[in-house]
Amino acid sequence: MSYDRGAVDGYLWALGLRGRPPVSGAPVTGRECPSGAQIASEEHAARLQCGMEGLCSRVRDYACGVRDALAWIRGVSDARP
Repeated sequence: MSYDRGAVDGYLWALGLRGRPPVSGAPVTGRECPSGAQIASEEHAARLQCGMEGLCSRVRDYACGVRDALAWIRGVSDARP
């Protein structure tokens, strides 16, 4: 897992091209694309994993890619991964 793979998986999930969120794995119900609230929740889960020092660096990098992609989609960051 890497930062780039996390960003791609975050984008694909937000577009409705993946069934489960890349970090939390929580099911998305009732729609093809996740709602804004679901995207925000997944970004939060990814942000938490990015801050976990004891986590394997590959897993942490992946989560940071997801976090950054979803933050850009939500408009809370101008930095597009």
